[in-house]
Amino acid sequence: MDIQELDKAKHDFEKAVELNPNFSAAHMQKWYTNYYFAILNQDLSLAEMTVRDVEKAFNSERYSNPPECVCCYVLYAQVDIIIYNFEKKIKIINK
Repeated sequence: MDIQELDKAKHDFEKAVELNPNFSAAHMQKWYTNYYFAILNQDLSLAEMTVRDVEKAFNSERYSNPPECVCCYVLYAQVDIIIYNFEKKIKIINK
């Protein structure tokens, strides 16, 4: 994926969320873009921020029974895995 296109996608999804904060698919795409960007740049802080954003959304009324956006749960699992892997690498390096 072209990094310039990824930056443009990040901007577009941020704008979509700004224009319609209740559009779950825009939030999910924004989170996924942040997640993908974090992978490419090995940016643990961005991955952690993404997890906090997803958790905050899941704790809101909008995402409670039944979940509005199943894709968001899939993204959350993917982001959680990458954070686990980053933390595992850090522990190995610090030994």
